[in-house]
Amino acid sequence: MIFATLGKEIDVHTGGEDLTYTHHNAEIAQAECATGKPYVHYWLHNAHITINHEKFSKSLGNGLTLEDLKAKGNFEALDYRYWLLTSHYRTTANFSYEALEAAKTARARLLATVQRELADIIPTKVHPLYERDFIAALHDDLDTPKAIAVMWELAKDQSVQLGEKLATLQAFNTLLELGLDTEVSDDAALVLDNLPADIQTLVEERTAARIAKNWDEADRLREALSLKGYAVEDTDTGPRISKI
Repeated sequence: MIFATLGKEIDVHTGGEDLTYTHHNAEIAQAECATGKPYVHYWLHNAHITINHEKFSKSLGNGLTLEDLKAKGNFEALDYRYWLLTSHYRTTANFSYEALEAAKTARARLLATVQRELADIIPTKVHPLYERDFIAALHDDLDTPKAIAVMWELAKDQSVQLGEKLATLQAFNTLLELGLDTEVSDDAALVLDNLPADIQTLVEERTAARIAKNWDEADRLREALSLKGYAVEDTDTGPRISKI
């Protein structure tokens, strides 16, 4: 099947880390004996994703579907994708709804940067230094956490011309596919990077209280924000903060 679709030499072959020394060695032996050619140029073996520190497994019945995530917290597939990309593929990642909530909020902030802060900006050229750092991260064994960190550094960099910033974020999105080119809804999370540190802390503590279903604490923190001159609106994509 591989030969019929991809040819006798493959550039990239992926699979779980448990296949490294058994199934994939057998593939190599069979393919190279049959063709006399190198079978795969690059192998990418991913570590397992766990939930409650147990491997996702059909036999354990602990698997999740995108429909489950949608029903649990109105999470989108791209929120899950963002969460995956914040861990290196060779590192075991432990799934939790708290982590997914954080990924959802972070992706919404990136989306708000592109769709709101840069809404009327015409993209110009890709910023060469940020492009260099971003590509270097991906060339370093597909270091997606570092690539996302570069995206955030760019998003927060006030010295970059807005046309360059937009063009560069759009270029990065073509590789990571985080949905930054989709239309932002009116309810998209707006957690401003220039919020005072004490306000940001209150927002984060309130988000944690809501995740823990500690509604009394969440209400107390909402009141604390109000006393400091900030209103918080809970949306499907996270908290939206505005000055009163």
